[in-house]
Amino acid sequence: MEENTFCNTSTLEIKEIKKSALDILKRFDKLLHSRKANPVFAYPDELEKLIKEIKDRIDKYETECPLEWNGQKSEFESELLELKKKYQELLSKIPSEVFIG
Repeated sequence: MEENTFCNTSTLEIKEIKKSALDILKRFDKLLHSRKANPVFAYPDELEKLIKEIKDRIDKYETECPLEWNGQKSEFESELLELKKKYQELLSKIPSEVFIG
């Protein structure tokens, strides 16, 4: 039961990251259209890669959650921490004007 709880909680966490990333991507799109596609903003590609990684991770947690851990829990936790770290690093690079309005 603990394994399913961990996987379910992890899935919810990364779904929230995905939702936030998609929102930021929409803001980028809106900003780029209003500025006629300023090439300074290269981060949407990184964001799209991260969103794909998130989708893959969600699939993994929903389909491969082990019945018994046998050391796999630390691997799942490490993957989740790495995903969160990538997201935070990307957020720190995004110009503040993306978040305005």
